[in-house]
Amino acid sequence: MNARLIPTIITILLIIFLIPISLKAQDMIANIDQPVTTEFGVYKPYNVDVIPGCLPYIVEPGFKNVVNFGDFIFTATEESLLAENYFVVSRRRYGSYTGYREIYDIYNECRDHNIPIFVTTDAMLHTFHLCFDYILETIEQQKFIDDLNQLLTTLINTTYNQFASATDGSVILALTRNLDFLVTAKVLLDSTYTPPSYNGEYLEELALIEAHEGFFPSLIFDYTEDYTQYKVRGHYTKTIPLRHYFLSMMWL
Repeated sequence: MNARLIPTIITILLIIFLIPISLKAQDMIANIDQPVTTEFGVYKPYNVDVIPGCLPYIVEPGFKNVVNFGDFIFTATEESLLAENYFVVSRRRYGSYTGYREIYDIYNECRDHNIPIFVTTDAMLHTFHLCFDYILETIEQQKFIDDLNQLLTTLINTTYNQFASATDGSVILALTRNLDFLVTAKVLLDSTYTPPSYNGEYLEELALIEAHEGFFPSLIFDYTEDYTQYKVRGHYTKTIPLRHYFLSMMWL
C-alpha cells in the first residue's frame, strides 16, 4: 500500500458516501408504521399523535409575575437579556463558578430544590455521545487493538518480503516508504516492537509524533504535517493500550 494512494482512496470513499445526499429528500423518507426485524433485533415504531403547544404569556415589568425570580441572582446584562428574550444562558447559579460536572447535576439540583426544569435536546445528545463513547472504548479494548496489531504485522511481513526480493531501485524506494508508513504505525501501537532491518526514516517521524508540537515537514510523506493532532485526548487517556491505539490510528 503506497501512502500516495491515500488521497485517491479518500476521494473515492467521499464520492460513494456523498451520492445519497444528492437524492431528493422525499425519496429518502420512510414511513415505518409496523415492527421491523433486523439482525440487531426488532424495531417497534412509536407513533406520536400529540400536537405540542402552550398558551401565550406576558412577563410583567420587573418580573413581578415570575414567582421564583427572587430565587436566582442575575447580572445586569443577564437580567436585560432575560427581559428581552424570556431566557438567558448562564454558567452559574450563584457566584462565578457552577461546580457542575455533568448535565444531570443541574437537573438533580433543580429537582432537589423544586425548581422547574427545561429539558433541552443537548442533554439527549450528550447522553447519546456518552453511550457511543463507552461502546467504542469497549470495542477498541476488546477487539480493535488486537485486530490492528495483527493487520500491521501481516502488512509489514508481506511488504518486507517484497522489499528483500526487489532489485529495481524505484521499487525498493517505494517499498521503503511503505515500510516507513507501516512500521511507524506498528511502533506507535506496540512500543516493544523491533522493526526489520532496512534503511528507513521512521525514527525521525516517531520523534516528531512524540513531541506533537506543531507543523513540520514529514520525512515520509514529503508534506507538512500537523503534529499537534497526536496529543492523546478523550477516553484514550484512560489506559496505556488506548493511548498507543490512538496514536497508531491517528497516524494511519
